[in-house]
Amino acid sequence: MPQVSHGNTDLHWCNGCDVPLIRGGACPSCGSEPLRIKHTPPGDIRPGFPHDIDEVEHLADRQWGPGAGRALGIHGSPVLLNPCPAPDRLDEVIAGGHVICSVSFSQKELSTMLLLRRDGGARLNGSGFTPEKGYVVCDPTAVPFIMDGMNLLSPGITDCSDGILPGDEVLVIDDDGRVIASGLSRKHSRDMVGTRGMGVKIRWSALPEENSTGNPQEQPEREWKETWDHVVDVNRPHLHSLVKRAVSFIRDAVKRYGPKAAVSYSGGKDSLATLLLTRDAGFELPVMFVDTGIEFPETVEHVRAIAGEMELDLIVGRPRNDFFELVKVFGPPGRDYRWCCKSCKLGPTVSLIREHFPDGVLTFIGQRRYESNTRERKGAVWKNPWVPQQTGASPVQDWTALDVWLYIFLKGARYNPLYERGFQRIGCWLCPSCDLAERELLNLTKVDQEPWSRILEEERKMRDLPEEWIEKGFHRFKKLPPHMVRLAGEMGMERELLDTGRISKGRKGSFMFVDGYGSCADGLSQEGVLNPGMERKRFISLLNIIGPVTNIEGTEGVEVRPEGWSMKRAAVESYSDGTIVIRGSSEDEIKNVRRKLESVIKRTEGCIGCGICVGRCSSDALHIDESGKVMISEEKCIHCGMCLGPCPAESFVRDPYTV
Repeated sequence: MPQVSHGNTDLHWCNGCDVPLIRGGACPSCGSEPLRIKHTPPGDIRPGFPHDIDEVEHLADRQWGPGAGRALGIHGSPVLLNPCPAPDRLDEVIAGGHVICSVSFSQKELSTMLLLRRDGGARLNGSGFTPEKGYVVCDPTAVPFIMDGMNLLSPGITDCSDGILPGDEVLVIDDDGRVIASGLSRKHSRDMVGTRGMGVKIRWSALPEENSTGNPQEQPEREWKETWDHVVDVNRPHLHSLVKRAVSFIRDAVKRYGPKAAVSYSGGKDSLATLLLTRDAGFELPVMFVDTGIEFPETVEHVRAIAGEMELDLIVGRPRNDFFELVKVFGPPGRDYRWCCKSCKLGPTVSLIREHFPDGVLTFIGQRRYESNTRERKGAVWKNPWVPQQTGASPVQDWTALDVWLYIFLKGARYNPLYERGFQRIGCWLCPSCDLAERELLNLTKVDQEPWSRILEEERKMRDLPEEWIEKGFHRFKKLPPHMVRLAGEMGMERELLDTGRISKGRKGSFMFVDGYGSCADGLSQEGVLNPGMERKRFISLLNIIGPVTNIEGTEGVEVRPEGWSMKRAAVESYSDGTIVIRGSSEDEIKNVRRKLESVIKRTEGCIGCGICVGRCSSDALHIDESGKVMISEEKCIHCGMCLGPCPAESFVRDPYTV
């Protein structure tokens, strides 16, 4: 879901050339002063592809009758789409320098609709179109009231089309069939006329004679590619300036952080632009691609095609474990439970870099500040905290999506075909961060959805959840955000859907602690017990994360004393029968020791061999053994704790019981 705190783009429209201008000032082509486009921020605007244009026309025809789509006048001229902050898809459609409508997806109804805007109404009127459905006729006496911002009451409605339902988007027309407003229906068609109460909640209103700014300009109709070639030509000075700065950035980065450098290529537009820019800078760098196993088949094909065309040195990383096997252990991932990113993407990235760039690598990555708050804060150059050997750099950090696309069009480069099928982002096809609206688009791809559908259905039945848990996208969250809580309430299913916490598949009683603390000679202590079936050799090995491990004289137990430990007794004592004692000079210290110990226990039980922690180790003390799980070499370990980073097992293994 787009955020709004990343600033606003300065986008204009030249009426003389009928093209968007990425920066203000006189049009470089015709010299006329452009119109500033009023859109919802942040304005990470992208081109409308033929699929998008066809969709808008189809929705208009479906809602208002045949010919409505063509009456909007969006064929043969540039169309822009602006993703807006919303629970799911909400794209403003920009044509002729104005927002003419929005494409909105309803999670409740699982349907997409057009929300007409004032300038879209002007286009319908200017074309002479009269709605055949989805309309109400406003009594002339009620027109002044809705022009003053009031809603349309049923006594002010003289007629309406059949089939209107509460919640439908409807057009308000006058006696001459001209659109004067649009809004949300509050009633069925049968109750719209001759009753009391609100009929339509008005979104906007304008008299036809006052609303002519949205009429299409008289321009020659072009094919889609010809249209965008024209946009590129007009914006060429801006693009050359962008490329010049990016090339300088790349050369400076290689000089400062090189000489080993590579490009991270995901198959998406931003990484494609980054790859092209490195070549413009005079470098032919190796390209890294992580095939998570849940990439779109089209993306994998595209990456290999690009590698072949450009004769790239393509380095492919893959996860050690198949996603569909891991999901049986961890459960479905969520936006707030993204274990899959660690095991299927971050882990393979760590392994790939350690194998091919053991001395470190400067990686050019196509990330942009408009994508998220996190990426905005990161800056153009950063050190990856989980991959110490990697320095990341983005030459497109300050580019908008439109900048990226125009540069790709300028270069005439082959891009991922999924963009032409309506996809906004290219990544793992079942990513929980995807909009629910994109689910229907999967049918246009080569993806085999059956295994994922089967897993979700098995999870739903195991947890006795309603079918809406899958249908409405509740499975994408561990803890429901406010908009999903509201949706559950609107559906009358709060009780069934609000308690969707994931069932841990860790063994009950794997470890537990006694509630409260006891006093010892120089501080506090807390006792616990581990499951005797835990793999003790691995557990003792991983205890080195906390500090040096030594044997307790006269027993089969071990103890751990972190660096600088001042107490007489060790911080952790672990015995072969499973009993365990932790100590600290204060409650805060004992909590800190316990937190690290719990992490060690969870990793012992839940390690899947993803290798993330291995990449974090600066002393090369961690390795994956023959069983596919992590072990620590005591001789090499410096007990720095750097490996206590993100670990899938932290999310999977059950927290301790307190008794």
